[in-house]
Amino acid sequence: MPSRHKVAVNGRTAYISGAASGIGRAIAQRLAAHGCPVAIVDQDEAGLAQTADLIGGPVLARRLDVRDRQAQMAFAGEVAAWAPAPLGMAFNNAASTMPACPPRRASPTAPSRTTSG
Repeated sequence: MPSRHKVAVNGRTAYISGAASGIGRAIAQRLAAHGCPVAIVDQDEAGLAQTADLIGGPVLARRLDVRDRQAQMAFAGEVAAWAPAPLGMAFNNAASTMPACPPRRASPTAPSRTTSG
């Protein structure tokens, strides 16, 4: 059986999306407990502020819609300027919802996919 190589996370800067609650908040708290500066984002400003208050170390918190590429790139630049240590981890935890697409309707001239018999 191959041996597993452990990677030290202590002190590495982490980016965590969806950090206002649940798994994202738990990841941020756990990494901060290991001395990691955390850059956290979410659309829920109140929840994000609560997460930031729970972290006892360096934290950069911003409201951000992860579907907005330009906002993501701007935040990446902000993190690079802020981070006391190089970025070592990224947790893309945010859920992104998209409107449901209407079902495709078959053309009246399309061949049938049913078989008889």
